[in-house]
Parts: sequence; C-alpha cells; structure tokens
Amino acid sequence: MEGALMAEPWICMVLALVAVVATFGLRARAALGADEGYLWFGVQQLLKGRLPHRDFKSYEPGRYLWSAPLTWLFGGRLLGVRVSSHLFFALALGLALICLRDLGTAWPGVILAAGVLAAWSHPQHKQYEHGWLLLIWSAFALLVKTPDVSTAFQAGLVVGVALFFGFNLALYASAALFVTVTVAAWFGLVPLERNLSMALLLGSVVGILPFVLMLFSAGFARHFVERRITSVLARGGANLSLPRPWPWRLANPAFQGVSSARRSAFQWLFLIQLLLPIGVLVAIVAGAWRGHPVVAGMLSAASLGIFVFHHAASRADASHIAQAATPVMLITFMYFPVAMQLLLSLMLLWLIAPFYRHRPHRAGSRPDAGLAGSRYRYDVGNPALLAEAVRLCTGQPEGVPCLFAAPSLPWLYAVLGRDAPVYDTFCVHPAPAHLQEQMIGQLRASGAVFAMISNARLDGRDDLRFTNTHPMVWSYLNQHFHRVVGHDLGNDIHVFRKCAQTIECQGLA
Repeated sequence: MEGALMAEPWICMVLALVAVVATFGLRARAALGADEGYLWFGVQQLLKGRLPHRDFKSYEPGRYLWSAPLTWLFGGRLLGVRVSSHLFFALALGLALICLRDLGTAWPGVILAAGVLAAWSHPQHKQYEHGWLLLIWSAFALLVKTPDVSTAFQAGLVVGVALFFGFNLALYASAALFVTVTVAAWFGLVPLERNLSMALLLGSVVGILPFVLMLFSAGFARHFVERRITSVLARGGANLSLPRPWPWRLANPAFQGVSSARRSAFQWLFLIQLLLPIGVLVAIVAGAWRGHPVVAGMLSAASLGIFVFHHAASRADASHIAQAATPVMLITFMYFPVAMQLLLSLMLLWLIAPFYRHRPHRAGSRPDAGLAGSRYRYDVGNPALLAEAVRLCTGQPEGVPCLFAAPSLPWLYAVLGRDAPVYDTFCVHPAPAHLQEQMIGQLRASGAVFAMISNARLDGRDDLRFTNTHPMVWSYLNQHFHRVVGHDLGNDIHVFRKCAQTIECQGLA
C-alpha cells in the first residue's frame, strides 16, 4: 500500500506528460499568429542580450527566460518556443493532478482531468497562463488542506513568482489568496498563527525577488509602469475589448466562423465562469463540504475563478474564455461523480475540437530553418506578405532593422530573424502624441528602408485602423517614404520604401 501511494505522484506526472504530448502533436504545426510571433520575437531578443520591457515591448520576463534555453538549443526557432511552453504546462498539470488525487478525486476523474485540461490549454502560446492557474490553485489548496509553515511559504512563493510571468496573474493570485485565507481562517480551516503569516510573507518576498532585481535595470521600471499601469488605466483595460458574449445577446464578431451550437455553448460557458465560483463560495460559507478534504480545492478554485473571470471578460473571445476556464473545470472534476465527469468531458472536448483542425500545409508553409535538415514546418497567416518581406530584406545588411511592420505583424520580425526598428512591435492601441513621436524618432534613427503597414479594421472597428490609432506615424511614412506598387497582399497592406532624399518623396506626392 505504501509503495502504491508513493507511485501515485509519478503516475500523475506521466498522465500529464502523455496528455500534453498528445495535444502538442495535434497542434505543433499550427499557423503562426501575431501573439505567438510576439512571444517568439521576444525570446530571440533575449538571446541577443536584450531585456523584456527595457529594450522591447513584451510580456513579463519569466516566460522569455524559461523559453530561452530550449529555444537556443533549437537554433532560436519556433519549435523551441513551442516545446518550452508545453513543458512548463506539463509540469504544472502534473502537480495539479497530484493535488486532485490528494483531495480525493478518483483515478477516472484524474485521467479525464488530464485530457480535458490539456485540450483546453488554448491557444498554444498561452501555456503559461494555463499553467500558472494550475500552480496557483494547487498551492492554495495544499495550504488549506495542510496548513503549516511549508505550505504557507509555498503559497506565498507562487504568488511572488507569478509576477515574473504575468502582472495580471499576480493580481489574480493575490486577490484569490486573500479570499481563500480569509474564508479558511473564518471557519477554522487555517489557524491564524504568526508563524504561518510570516512564512506566507517570506514566500512572497522570495518569489518577488527576480522581478525586483529586474527593476534595477535602467529603463525597466519606467517601461513596466507605463505599459502595465499608466497606459492600462488610461485606456480602461489591458486588451481591446469585445462585447460580453452573454447567452441572451448575439455573439460578438470574434465568434464568426464558429458553428451556432458551439457559439451558444461558449456563451453559456462564459456565464458559468461568472456564476459557478460565486455559487461554490456561497455554498462553502453555508457549510458545504465541511470536514472533507475537497473543501480545500473547492475554496481555492472558487476564489481564483471569481477574479480570473476578469481575464475572460477583458477580451471575451474563445481564446480568453478558454484561458479563464481552469477553475470551473477543476470544480467539475472535484464535485461531480465519474459518470457526469465523463459526460461533461465529452462536451468540453467537442467544444474545443475545432481549434485543433489545422489545414494541410500550403505553398507558403515555412521550414523551421534553425534545425539542420528539419522537416518541421509551420504555416503563416499571410504567405504572400511573408514572401514580399523576404524579398525586400534580401540583400539588406544583417544586424540592422530592414523593415517596420505594424500594427499586429510582430511575427514577421521573428520569422525573418530581424530586429525591429521601434520599441512597440504590437501597436494596436490608440497611441498618444508623445508615444507616436517616440516611434517616429526610433524609426528615423533605425535606418529601416521598408515599412509594411496593415490599415485593416481590427475587430471590425474603423477607429482601430492604423491611420486612426497612429496618425502621426502614418503621416511620417507618407512624407519620408513612398509606396511600393505591387501585387495585392491582402488585409489592406501598404508597402513603403524610404525615399533617398526628401525631394524624392515630394516629387511623388
């Protein structure tokens, strides 16, 4: 019996690895999108000795530092980024499965949880978001189930390190920890002892140290505050918002192309993500699951789910709903009997299945050239655009920017292996005058010869065309560059070439 108990954690880790390998195999050759290209470009920049936030617009540094070693081994190419992020998620999933098993979930439920949680780790470049929610939940559940100095330190540590991977993750974790500990202490699940409080605080301090060290790098703190706090408060949100997909409303434009049945299912899931955590928390306060180990997991999942719903609502597309679904799914595998778990698992797999249907490679698919003789290929969203970018940059000096790509084309820099001429490589938000002036100054100083600008409507909104979000930059391009007439590249793409002299541009005006 003792040997079987000791083997259980290893079984959970193997289950997690198998589930993640299976999902990775289904989507490893998925098309490269703007967000994933943004991540890949950042990893390339880190490998060149540049720091996130300080030297280029980025996510928080942790995901780049995690991805860098394997990406370097894979020649700086996309496969290394994808393997790194999936490895992170596999480790987090394994720990969550161990926790589920420890809280009393039967093996069939653990197996189903492994498959469903892995399948719902969508999109693939957001493995860090999915993984961190599992790590946060596991640490909090362990603290409530076994409150001692060790588990308190671990819970604090997780919250602190989360900041190194995502500012929003740290905010959600901090708020959820407060609710979890408050409710648990109120009902005597976690004793209010000084040594536990000190361990929790110490863990948080240790966890936050990597981020604090980054603050001492000149420019990092300024860019972080501007990117993560000042600009977000000024805009009223971190993401380009979409209408909330409540079941009684028409779905927002992000769900175009999704079948009506699945669109309706996503709308109901969005509502469930709001109501279920609140309902579970109310039930716990009313005395549900008292005296059963599962109360630790239910309380942690409910507390986390209440705040993570903000992430789903901030963008309200299938991707963000999927990223915020983890707490609800954990509640499902802790609460329902196996038969209901199986039924719900089949429904959830049906709902997410279309996101694993990738078209056969087209003529524009790319070999991951960093691997000698590699057969690994990936599609890009616009092969004609990439072919034109390759043509323009061919013969341009290496090590200097040749192309300015905007607003949502950071994947071009990554595929080309080129530096960006500007700090903001994902400039989809309306920019104030001072930031546009900075971009113009950077563009002028870079010596970039070409520009590729998509002036398409983002989310179907005219106010999000590049001409409206960055009118000063658009004016600069038209004054100092001339448009290259060529074949249609789609997406309202405009190609510019820098004028040799101002008089040249004036003559073309």
